[in-house]
Amino acid sequence: MKNNIAIIVLSHLMDKEGNLNYESKQRAKLAFKIFTKVQARFLITSGCDYREDSDICIADAFSNFLVKYKKMAKENIYCERNSRDTVGDAFFSNLNIYKKLKFNKLIVVTSDYHLKRAREIFEFIYASSIELEFSGVNMRRKDLNLDSEIDSLISFRKTFQNIEKGDMNSISENLFSKHPFYNGKVFKK
Repeated sequence: MKNNIAIIVLSHLMDKEGNLNYESKQRAKLAFKIFTKVQARFLITSGCDYREDSDICIADAFSNFLVKYKKMAKENIYCERNSRDTVGDAFFSNLNIYKKLKFNKLIVVTSDYHLKRAREIFEFIYASSIELEFSGVNMRRKDLNLDSEIDSLISFRKTFQNIEKGDMNSISENLFSKHPFYNGKVFKK
């Protein structure tokens, strides 16, 4: 019997053919391991077709990887193709998947260096509607720039300041008016 638990794996990078990079594969593998261990109902992959040289959504690339290499059943995977970043991962998974399927626990899988920001964003968007848990793959990257994580977190706080946790109407309004990935200033694909 499946538990009323969902897993969401946050995307990282892929090549133009939809092959996941090492970090993305590690996240997918950890998500599958947790999915199996907790007997989750389903796994959510997230991410749009962010590459200029490809029309493949990274959510689909993750799904394809899980089906091909982990032999995961396609019907256990929900692809959320609207998100362009972690804020979008939380917002669109809440709006398009949680609102329909009403799971009572969501386990967020990402990389260790990204856990703090992911936690703050998901806790802000989901508020206290469900139990949240976070798990990160250990990435000992030499090229890791933690300043970008800090800058992104500061930007998130600024974009959504004075908005109450879980207020999806206000969050939506600010997302589409103030966030550069969703208001057309940065992401125009």
